[in-house]
Amino acid sequence: MCVRVTNSAFVVSIPSPSLMSAPSTCPPRRVDVSAFRRHNGRMKRRATHPGEILLHEFLIPHGMEPDDLASIIGDTTKAEKLLSGQAPVTPDIAATLAQRFSTTPEFWLNLQRRHDETNF
Repeated sequence: MCVRVTNSAFVVSIPSPSLMSAPSTCPPRRVDVSAFRRHNGRMKRRATHPGEILLHEFLIPHGMEPDDLASIIGDTTKAEKLLSGQAPVTPDIAATLAQRFSTTPEFWLNLQRRHDETNF
């Protein structure tokens, strides 16, 4: 196994057991460390933006697309910015999402709060 640290990622190569005696031929795998930050001397994962959670955990499983979110919240620009992580979940959006996806407004606002706290 070889480990090399670059500016933004760890590069790790792990050969298969059958190749342990041969030189490593597997390509390095990049692990993005930009999703982590130092916290009290330890690396801590940054919270995922609520828009990403909305897309992958709610829209896609329900067979919905970003245009459907625009219809739900009534604003195409806000929907695009929310899903791309460029806009926060507001109390109004949280209430709308809670009603549509059978969650609570607090669920969405807590996701936003956690994201804001870990991504300052």
